[in-house]
Amino acid sequence: MHRIAEPQFDFRQQPSLNKPLILELAKGQYLGVSPNALQVTIWATLRTALGDTAVSNLNMNQFLFKAPGFDADKDFDPIVRVGVNPMMIAVHPAVPVKDLKELVAYAKARPGKVSFATSGAKNIPHLVGETLNQVAQTDMLNIPYKGSQQASTDTIAGRTEVYIDAVPPMAPLIGADARLRPIAVTTVNRIAGHENVPTAKEQGMDLVMQGWMAFMAPAGMPAAVVERVAKDTNTVLARPEIVAKLRTLGTFELGGTTAALDSFIKEERAKWGRVVQAAKIERE
Repeated sequence: MHRIAEPQFDFRQQPSLNKPLILELAKGQYLGVSPNALQVTIWATLRTALGDTAVSNLNMNQFLFKAPGFDADKDFDPIVRVGVNPMMIAVHPAVPVKDLKELVAYAKARPGKVSFATSGAKNIPHLVGETLNQVAQTDMLNIPYKGSQQASTDTIAGRTEVYIDAVPPMAPLIGADARLRPIAVTTVNRIAGHENVPTAKEQGMDLVMQGWMAFMAPAGMPAAVVERVAKDTNTVLARPEIVAKLRTLGTFELGGTTAALDSFIKEERAKWGRVVQAAKIERE
């Protein structure tokens, strides 16, 4: 069990709450909050302060596991989205492509021979690659590794042509050293700090896929408490130092309303259901 005491999630300076928010993380699980800290449940998604990579459990597990341990429709109520965690697609410098369209053409000319490295199977980078195969009608092979370091190392060494991952493990590899060439990011808009990397969408690919982080309450929490937590969360997320800190963790598009999160979750759930079904991934 790990404890995150990052200041960006500390509400002690919020007079309407006046209680610390302590996050307890079991690796790969959701974050449970102690009863004296508002009794909210916070879900860990793609990229946390620990640097772990995990699938967004709230929307994903019901499609990947026969017994996910919760009912995403009935067990939780939305409070507020913290942010989204986009994926990047990069290639080895020796691969003669400079954008996503050229990668598609390159892969189509070599069916079954181009591989993409990911930090594991059945995670968001894996499903981004499978979705790219679907929308572009390519046949690239996923090589799942035990973590980002192994995946990036093999791509840098030329053992795989493509690497798909979140921004934090990707960022050191696409800067001044340019050990990899970034060709796309999977958000609607380009992201701060990497404005030179075009979105897949602007390159004509319907590939808007990201992890996300949000505050969720047990179903039935009083509306007044939900409203209070949402308001104070947005206040914290508006601080420049918090924006900067979360950006280093690969988290963008911060905050929002409870209604917006509710709509977002429904859209994401429908999308990931289609993705998993199209990729023919069986439930464990």
